[in-house]
Amino acid sequence: MRRHFAVGLLVPVLMVGACSGGGESGGSTPPPGLGAQQKTEDEQPDQARLRVLETGAAGGNFYAYVENQEDREVAAEVEFTGYDAEGKAYKESARTKPDEKYEVFPAKSTIAVALFVVMEKKPDGTEPKFTRTDARLIPKKRSDIPAHQPGKFEAGPVGKQKMAGTHYVEETVVEVTNGYPQQVRSGVIVVMCKDASGKIQNASSTNFSAAPNEKKKVTLASAGSGSGCTAYPRMSNTTRFGEGEGEGE
Repeated sequence: MRRHFAVGLLVPVLMVGACSGGGESGGSTPPPGLGAQQKTEDEQPDQARLRVLETGAAGGNFYAYVENQEDREVAAEVEFTGYDAEGKAYKESARTKPDEKYEVFPAKSTIAVALFVVMEKKPDGTEPKFTRTDARLIPKKRSDIPAHQPGKFEAGPVGKQKMAGTHYVEETVVEVTNGYPQQVRSGVIVVMCKDASGKIQNASSTNFSAAPNEKKKVTLASAGSGSGCTAYPRMSNTTRFGEGEGEGE
């Protein structure tokens, strides 16, 4: 059965906190004399300034635009809730929700998260039709951020190309730069496409791997329509850095 979704409303979520020092995320070196305090903070849920700007569903995925106001990376789980026309709330099914699944938001950024989410069903076993969605951010520990050297991911313009071996099937393609001096495995790239009025038409996501400082073309299945596409690369809890962690996909 095909599900139908509606774009969600503006949903602010604020978490106020402090900033950490530089160095490798997930294992940064604090200033002298602050080691014990920093270690304690790193093992507590991060009280950071994150804000959900917009939520909805498109291309078979739930999506949220999230602003990280901190000058450091922040890890958080994104929990979606869908509401039907009567206002009844439905959360992600406990049978399909992955354990310890969370996202890492780059410093001083606004990025999109697009996740395939299986929601709870109605008491009669049918799938609800959602008229709006909300997203809640659940903070993780600073030490949960995958350890890595300084760097960042960057994405170029989003384009279309014919899928190999076909004449008519198109796929989305975007060039991603691994700006870290380490191999990366299971980085995440999200592509959001809007129509001329600015309405979200497609939200797609895939993983990528790349060698240190490599520029690489990443392809995604083209689900739905829409132009005005923007790509958002980031880490998640499954991202790994370092030699021997996997070759570029």
